[in-house]
Amino acid sequence: MEKENALKRVLIVDDVELNRFILKGILCADFDVVEADSGRAALDILRKDNSDIAIVLLDIVMPDMDGFQVLEAMKKQGYLNYLPVIIISTESTAQYVDKAYDMGATDFINKPYNPNVVLHRVLNTIKLFNRQHTLMEIVNEQVYEKHRYADMMVNILSTVMEMKNGESGLHILHINTITRILTETLLQMTDKYTFTKSDIQLICVASSLHDIGKMAIPDEIINKPGKLTPEEFEVMKTHSAQGAKMIQGLTEYKDERLIKFAYDICLYHHERYDGKGYPVGLQGEEIPIWAQIVSVADVFDALISERVYKPAYTPEKALDMIIAGECGTFNPLIIQCLISAYKPIVAALSHVSSAEKWEEKAKYVANDVEKYHIPTFSNKTQELTSLNLAKLKFLTASSDGLFFDYSYIDGEMVISANPDRGVAEDIILDPLDREQASKYFYMPAYDKAMEYLETLTPDNPEVSFEYKRADGDKLTVYKIQLLGVYNEDRSTLNNVIGKLSTTTREIEAL
Repeated sequence: MEKENALKRVLIVDDVELNRFILKGILCADFDVVEADSGRAALDILRKDNSDIAIVLLDIVMPDMDGFQVLEAMKKQGYLNYLPVIIISTESTAQYVDKAYDMGATDFINKPYNPNVVLHRVLNTIKLFNRQHTLMEIVNEQVYEKHRYADMMVNILSTVMEMKNGESGLHILHINTITRILTETLLQMTDKYTFTKSDIQLICVASSLHDIGKMAIPDEIINKPGKLTPEEFEVMKTHSAQGAKMIQGLTEYKDERLIKFAYDICLYHHERYDGKGYPVGLQGEEIPIWAQIVSVADVFDALISERVYKPAYTPEKALDMIIAGECGTFNPLIIQCLISAYKPIVAALSHVSSAEKWEEKAKYVANDVEKYHIPTFSNKTQELTSLNLAKLKFLTASSDGLFFDYSYIDGEMVISANPDRGVAEDIILDPLDREQASKYFYMPAYDKAMEYLETLTPDNPEVSFEYKRADGDKLTVYKIQLLGVYNEDRSTLNNVIGKLSTTTREIEAL
């Protein structure tokens, strides 16, 4: 047998001592065997130390807490994401077997069992899980690379558009941000539309191309400081069709989903729900929903941004103007999404809009390609060193709990690997994706933490609070610590490092 298995542990969970003795005899030559005589004892073992447990052998029929309840608890704690479970039971009816698989069991072995079968099934399951884990790491790395390159493309495109016309290059980043938040909010408000996470990413990238057709509009029209003449406005309106034509010309990628989204967004983002838009005059649901979302995002950002022909309105004024129909007619459902997501949108844009933040984002992207020896900003290394020192100082203050790093630069949260919290590897998630966040956080405490983010200042960059939840005779206390990490001149909040720890105790003991 493979030598490294001797370093791994097998957790046997069975209330019958004889059954545990037999299984231990089968496996002890190749594994360090740990025994639990009940479901609760098994969960206690997993909570205390599961870092080198390779597999769990679990009986179904046990008093107090049966195998199905153990599986359910393991799933909630995230253990099943990286820890295989083989059910070993005398109960072999289809109902039991199907239920075990549905709840996350990897395999099922009937009692009485053949020792060779047990040993080889255990070894094969571990090997399969290890291979699957490796493949998942490869896929996650590829997804991250695609996401990183998409961000780089957005930044490059922003710079090109800024050089071409009077709109700030931040407009594209704003559209990208607003589109993402509106799309996620739409999925929360209705089940009428179904987008995968990949679809949302593609729609956001495609939104960056919404005004690409302006590259074909004469400079004297694009950058005219005053009001356009009717003739000039007609020329300006052609940018929608011009952009769609550019996208359509990419015949090599015509079957790619990104091209479909980009074509629709370019051509239809000036259509209006009442049919009074251009260039086609589509009405209502004839307009692709992703084009409708970008249309609202485009108008909102145009209103709050300074242009050569107008000053910037406040976000409150912009929202009121859109609701009142002063900027055309939009899908009422998307207007509701804008109202619902107004505060998150404004908060997200505030971290992108300053000149310092734009420079920091450019530095961040440039640093990503340092390994290719492309010259970048000379003080980036110093900034990263300062950031890492701040992280180290904060995280080493205590060793338990779940750690997370929320970056305002790229809008992502990284949850650090912590087996005790059911996190087998670093997880990257969108902090506004509540469904994803709820897998790792109790959401009322999470929402309270988001509120506390607004209280951080350079002079008071740390905050700590507790959130209590009563459930029957149990009281769970969530303790959250946050540390704001600012740039060198302390003018911009770059990251928030956080730690979450939980304790549960009897209410009577208080």
